[in-house]
Amino acid sequence: MSSLAGKTALVTGATSGIGLAGARALAQDGAYVFLVGRREEALEEAVAGIGAGQASFIRADVTEQSDLDRVSSTIEATGRGLDIVFANAGTAEVAPLGHITWGTTSTRSTPTSAGSSSPCRLHSRCSMKARRSSCAVPPAT
Repeated sequence: MSSLAGKTALVTGATSGIGLAGARALAQDGAYVFLVGRREEALEEAVAGIGAGQASFIRADVTEQSDLDRVSSTIEATGRGLDIVFANAGTAEVAPLGHITWGTTSTRSTPTSAGSSSPCRLHSRCSMKARRSSCAVPPAT
């Protein structure tokens, strides 16, 4: 039995790079994976590569609250709770090292009252089932 069999994961920024690699690895370990990204064609290709029985996609921009609400309601409609969130998508503002402030690193993010990222808010909304779960949020650049 795979180590993640029966688990459900959400990966943002899943159309290429680390996000896509993470989605593939989670699926390979047995998790069902929701891939989230902005480019529908790339999402379709990613799901086809993983296998429709192991993954599906939701086209969304994680910087848009209405998109995050739609991601949450789409996942909830499947009856699945989230066990894993890999918050790979994000934004970055470029500034010289000495000029980086909270304002330059958070201008497009949507933090919760605890300061966590939007995908973790999805995690809390979608983890309706009594499960042990986790939220992986890469450090901000």
